[in-house]
Amino acid sequence: MNEQHPLQSFIDLVTFDQELVTLETEIKKLEHEIADAKGKFFQIEQSMELTKKRVHDTRKEVDKKELEMKELDVQQTVAKERLENVKNAKEYQAVKSEVEKLKAKQSVLDEELLGAWNKFESMQKEQETLLHDAEKKRSEQKDIQEQKQIKIDEHTVLLAERRRQRAEKEKGVPADWLERYAMMRSRVTDPVVPVQQNSCSACFWSISHQNMLMLKRGQLLVCKGCYRFLYIPKELVEQEK
Repeated sequence: MNEQHPLQSFIDLVTFDQELVTLETEIKKLEHEIADAKGKFFQIEQSMELTKKRVHDTRKEVDKKELEMKELDVQQTVAKERLENVKNAKEYQAVKSEVEKLKAKQSVLDEELLGAWNKFESMQKEQETLLHDAEKKRSEQKDIQEQKQIKIDEHTVLLAERRRQRAEKEKGVPADWLERYAMMRSRVTDPVVPVQQNSCSACFWSISHQNMLMLKRGQLLVCKGCYRFLYIPKELVEQEK
């Protein structure tokens, strides 16, 4: 079995690392999407709780008005009993005036109670619609989280497996190339770039004829413009033969 040229081994390593970066980027993207789905899930739950609270508060207002109505009924009953037992005209007029005032209060309270009931029933119907829609959306967001978490788990397993394979990919690559490559990887996302039209494809630094010949012989050069590794793709070299 023929030993692979160091340059090809190096290019294979770079391609392998790019696949690792793609996996890492995809995991981060999925994590961000899960966080976004959780945020929407939380907003939906808050909206549901707020709707329930509004209905609850409206019901409390109905209960309050009904209690006031009962108290007025008791006061009116007591006043009518007093009216039947008055001893003189002056007292009769005073108690009668009190009864009339209680009736007037009751009339106003009747309107308020009817309005409170109408509001409560309207909000109940609104709540049913809102909660149905919210429950559907909440279920959708939960499904999104679960599906994306499954993908993250799959990518994480694959990433761990690929990382274990990396040491094997480094074999056949000169140590000084690996050292410089590691330094460049910490600075730029594309530390190794192909030559295009006799120029660096990253910074467009023009490559001399002599350097082009060296590249065509399978050597690796450092770009004087951006300090990235430069190489000529194998298929490009073969096309020129």
